[in-house]
Amino acid sequence: MEPSHTGESLALDLLHNPLQTKLTSSATGYLTGDQSRQTEGNLEAEKASVDYKQAKTGNPLAVPIPSAEGIKGKMESVAGMVTGDQELQKEGNAKAEAAAWKDGN
Repeated sequence: MEPSHTGESLALDLLHNPLQTKLTSSATGYLTGDQSRQTEGNLEAEKASVDYKQAKTGNPLAVPIPSAEGIKGKMESVAGMVTGDQELQKEGNAKAEAAAWKDGN
């Protein structure tokens, strides 16, 4: 399967539909106290990350591989989702996102 984006077209598409938009939904949920919106933003951001990795590599099966630090952050975020602890979810997200930037995912 050929990637749907290459070079400049991928960059332009990301400008029109950036991962940042998905993260903004999560942040809006946190700021307004709406945990369901925060969770929705988290899930959208995860999907966008996978979509980006697949488009970037041209491999429809490619997925970002997080570091141990990234996995720990994701687990904290999920624990916050399950228990309804919005602060734990936010802290886990911040750790996972920081690790993703460091890891290049």
